[in-house]
Amino acid sequence: MGTRINEEILEDNDPEFNREYLELLVSRLTHSSMSLELDLGNPDESKNAIKVRDNMKAFKNLINNYLGETKISEHMIIETANKINESAYFISDNYRKNGAKYIADSKVPITPAFLIEDQMKSLVYNYNNNWNDLDVFEKEAKFHIEFILIHPFEDGNGRTGRLIMNYNLLRQGIAPVIITSDLIEYYHQYIKDSDISSMANLFKIQSTRENEIINFIHNEYKEKNKKVI
Repeated sequence: MGTRINEEILEDNDPEFNREYLELLVSRLTHSSMSLELDLGNPDESKNAIKVRDNMKAFKNLINNYLGETKISEHMIIETANKINESAYFISDNYRKNGAKYIADSKVPITPAFLIEDQMKSLVYNYNNNWNDLDVFEKEAKFHIEFILIHPFEDGNGRTGRLIMNYNLLRQGIAPVIITSDLIEYYHQYIKDSDISSMANLFKIQSTRENEIINFIHNEYKEKNKKVI
C-alpha cells in the first residue's frame, strides 16, 4: 500500500471526512506522544489532562495555520513548543536557557544553552535547503534525531519534534507516524545511538500502517454515507 495517502482521498477534499480523521489522529497522536515521555506517566491520568489538551491544541494549530507552507521555520517550531508548554507555568517560553546537560535522567548529552539558537538555525536551514535529495523518511529521521539531541526547550522536546514531523509528512500527502507502545524502546535507542537509518525505517513502517487506517476509515465513511443516501 505504501505511505502516500490515496489521491482519491486527497482530491475529494471532503471537509467532514477530513475533520473526522483529524480529530481521531490528534487524539491518537497525543496519547501516543505522551506515552513516549517516560517521566509523564499514563496520559489518561487526571494530572495529565491539561497536557493532553495543550498537545492537541498545538497540533491543530500546526494543521490549521501552517499546512500550506512549503518550508518549516524556527517561529513555527517555537510556537508549537510554547503551546505544548502553555499551562506549565514553571516552564519558560522559547529556547532553553538552563544549564541542563542530558536528556531527562539519561546520559544522552544535549546542546549547551548558549549554542541552541545557532544550532537550530543550522538545523532548519539544512532541512529546508540541503537535505531535499534524501528519502522523505531519512530526512525526517535526521531532523528528528538532531532536534531531540539539541533539546532546544526546557520541556516538551519529544512532543514538539513528533508534531513537527507529522506536520511535515501531512503537508506532503504522506500518512503520519504514530509510535505505538511496543516501539518505545526502539525509538529511544535510535535517538541515543543517532541511528538515522533505523529511525527512518521505523517511521516508514508506521506511516504505512497509518495509511491502512486512513483507507479503512475512508471506506467506512463512504459506506456510511451510501446508507444515508
